[in-house]
Amino acid sequence: MADVEPHNDSADAADAFALFGALLQGRMQPQIPGVMALTMRLRPDIFAGLSAASEAIFFEGVLPASVKQMIIMTISIQNDCRFCANLHSAMLEQLGVPEAVIASCAGDPGLAQVPPLYRQILQFSLKASQTPTLVADEDFQILRDSGLTDDEILEVAMVAAYSNFLNIWTDIPDVLPHQER
Repeated sequence: MADVEPHNDSADAADAFALFGALLQGRMQPQIPGVMALTMRLRPDIFAGLSAASEAIFFEGVLPASVKQMIIMTISIQNDCRFCANLHSAMLEQLGVPEAVIASCAGDPGLAQVPPLYRQILQFSLKASQTPTLVADEDFQILRDSGLTDDEILEVAMVAAYSNFLNIWTDIPDVLPHQER
């Protein structure tokens, strides 16, 4: 992807991670799922591990932050994880991704407003997250033919898989009895 300019992606990994933290502490804080808050309080060790994995997968590496956020938001919408979809949509807005592209990721199965390379990445991501056993050599080759390296393709797959995990985790209802809190 070195020769393809991401959407106004001026934020490097540290800036994008700081933006993520600011959104969680700011406008997204009232929406934080109960299971996430409960994990922070009851199992800070697990939450610290999740935070470290999230930082490494979502904010470090070779793919631009805007591409990773598009993957996360699109998968979160497909999984009907409202918190994650809203959070990562806000990240895309803050990273300067055009509203038409965000809307296309959110509601257009054909991804018509998404630039071709990003559309291919999102289509691969959706397939990998929804039906991973159907991902075939041809799917990898499409991304390679578009200029992605194997490192970038691996990151796409990791972002897709980890997004599924977080969608499931944040959608678990807060079921612990009140006296155990």
